Amino acid sequence: MRPERIIDLTRTIEDNMPVFPGDMAVHLFQHRFLAVHEYNDHRLECGMHTGTHLDVPLHLLADPLSVSDYAPDLF
Repeated sequence: MRPERIIDLTRTIEDNMPVFPGDMAVHLFQHRFLAVHEYNDHRLECGMHTGTHLDVPLHLLADPLSVSDYAPDLF
């Protein structure tokens, strides 16, 4: 029987946040500014092990299943 509650493990993505050892650093660049462009926008550069994430067989095996192939209630 699975628990009927959700535990929020969300991490805020921010510049230079901790990453898995050896992975690329997280870089968040603001490249549009409200005063100049009439809106704010950012570009995010990061590896797949940034923040809260889920590894599935596809990550390490020749298994074709991706995270979108699993029902959310399995987690």
